[in-house]
Amino acid sequence: FFVNDDMGWNLFDFVLVGSSLLHKLASASMQEGLGITVVARPLRILRIAKLLRVFKAFRFLKQLRVIAVSLVGSCMSLMWPMAMLILILYIFSTFFVQQMALQIEADSVSEEQLKSFGSISAAMVTLGMCTTGGRDWAEVYELV
Repeated sequence: FFVNDDMGWNLFDFVLVGSSLLHKLASASMQEGLGITVVARPLRILRIAKLLRVFKAFRFLKQLRVIAVSLVGSCMSLMWPMAMLILILYIFSTFFVQQMALQIEADSVSEEQLKSFGSISAAMVTLGMCTTGGRDWAEVYELV
């Protein structure tokens, strides 16, 4: 079991099963009032490692592995356009918030305007929703 081509995955599975057993024992002892909480927290984190089992299937499915590698590569390529989009949204949000501050001084601001452009984060969400189709541009144009 431990000495073959799948030795690494078999050890990984062994550690996961062992940690699950320890977690069950720790949770049972906590119910009985023994209070082994120091052991239980790291075991919960180890249970997340079960997600790594998915990568074991990639060995058998070469096409799926190619798709996964392509997705990761394309996500890295999309990082800079997303950064540029966030920068543009930030610049325009700052502009709209400054204009809203001028309208606040003139006491001509509605509650909806404050909700949509009262802060930079709210303005970025509003403009982001308009950009992605979550909110109609005409609706926001009426506010401005």
